[in-house]
Amino acid sequence: MLFKPLNRNKVIIMLLTFTTLFSFILLPAESAQARELRLGAYKYLSDSDMKKLLQPFTAFLSKSLNAPVKLYITSTYSELSQRFISGELDMAIIPPYAYVKLADKIKLKLLASMKLEGNYYYNGIIAVKKDSGINSLADFKGKKFAYVSPDSASGYLYPRILFKKSNLNPDTLFSDTQFTASHFDSVKALISGAVDGIAVFKDSINFAKMQGQDISGLKILGQTENIPHEAFVTQHNMNDAFAKKIQDALTRFKYTEQDLKAITLSNKNVFKMEGWVAGTDSLYDPVREAQKIFPQNTADAQPLNDSTITIGFYPRADVDSTIKSFQPLLDYLKKETGLDYKLVFSPNYLDVGNQLLEGNYKLSILTPVALVMTENKSNMQLNPILQRTIAGKTTYSGLIICKNDPALNTLADLKDKVFAFTEPDSISGRLYPLGIFKKNNIHLKTFFKKTYYSGCPKSALNDVISGRADACACTQHEFETLVTDPAVKKTLKILHSTPPIPSEYWTVLKSLDAKITSKIKNALTKLNDNKELKDKVLGSIFYDGFSQPSDEGVEQLREMLKKIM
Repeated sequence: MLFKPLNRNKVIIMLLTFTTLFSFILLPAESAQARELRLGAYKYLSDSDMKKLLQPFTAFLSKSLNAPVKLYITSTYSELSQRFISGELDMAIIPPYAYVKLADKIKLKLLASMKLEGNYYYNGIIAVKKDSGINSLADFKGKKFAYVSPDSASGYLYPRILFKKSNLNPDTLFSDTQFTASHFDSVKALISGAVDGIAVFKDSINFAKMQGQDISGLKILGQTENIPHEAFVTQHNMNDAFAKKIQDALTRFKYTEQDLKAITLSNKNVFKMEGWVAGTDSLYDPVREAQKIFPQNTADAQPLNDSTITIGFYPRADVDSTIKSFQPLLDYLKKETGLDYKLVFSPNYLDVGNQLLEGNYKLSILTPVALVMTENKSNMQLNPILQRTIAGKTTYSGLIICKNDPALNTLADLKDKVFAFTEPDSISGRLYPLGIFKKNNIHLKTFFKKTYYSGCPKSALNDVISGRADACACTQHEFETLVTDPAVKKTLKILHSTPPIPSEYWTVLKSLDAKITSKIKNALTKLNDNKELKDKVLGSIFYDGFSQPSDEGVEQLREMLKKIM
């Protein structure tokens, strides 16, 4: 592991932008009312029914935690996991198999396990129509079958084990298989005749009856082993004291008689939550044992030519021009490695790392902050294979530039001045300057007359040149290449320089096929020895080559992150 995890006591909620990342910090328990907590849950009923069922629960949590709790309902297990990985959710009620898969990918805190109908387990079933002629699992040969989701324990994993134990291969047994995305939709598919059999949790058929479905023609053909109930999890860096406060609230929760009366008759027996018990990860070991019977292909090394190599990137310019600038490099890589490549975009720097963990990108171009944060929460090994070089170095300097004014000589001289950041998620254009200001006890709201985002280094520098801003943030390289007129450059001066900032890392997962990793790394490194080819391939993306990953500047980066977090 190139980077050590950050050691901090505050919770960093990683949302869709770094703006939100550094705006929403979960404070210790006594101050938690300052922000909203986001709770995710999987939709196994309609949105309105789910909200009715969980409203008393979220209201109880809000009151117990002295913080507003907002419920987010997701349509699939995968969406729930992805939104948790991205940091959009602070907490989640997550099904057992999805929990095990998520815990394999990222660090998280398991606070509680659900108790329903007097116990901590439930069962899955395989159901058919009574008049189908299907009386044993072997009778499914050549039939159509519906699962719920690849992340479902009762709707996928455990029923497949039933077939396996009967010496049947569920991957070849059926003429057709499909995923319905919900237990209720699976029951409807069976009733309608769209499929010949389904795998769902045991009470799904009764719940379908409550929703007006005629289940009289259905029968249960088999039942799975016991499956542990849902897990309640939080982000791994949740403040320990606040996490304990949540856990205490969970173990106290119980629907009141008034709550139950407020839930409509058709739904009041659907969600028989009796409460929660303190979570123990070993409770989910049976799911892990079941998973071993059908190991996931995604956990295995990926075959050499199975698909296109997706390269994840956050563009700082418009998408079309970014694609155009990267095309010479993609064409070169294809020629050198014999593999296809596709540049894929994320909405922010951090999401590039999230999508790598999810397996949606095979290679991610990560800023050092994104790599630190991704490694900090990942349970999978990241492999930074190369690092960008600028002027032959793997680091660069951030600058604070101001007018060449005799009255401006120190940071303190910027009092009541106008300062231009570039973007909220730029290391040199915002994050490092924030750290510098905090180190010097400069508070943005009270120190400056105004601060704003210019959008890019060129605009920030032009604003200082034109007098719209008194100072701005950029990099040494940007200052040298964007301000080319010697006369104009004399009107500016460097007020402050940051410690070395690492350049971005080209990163894959350790699980990526070693041959693919070697092909990509060798092809990129080869560019260093051919200046003409390097200029042609890398010139449009402002690279001058690649180097072995270095940790230079990383410790200073960690210290800066601690200051602004």
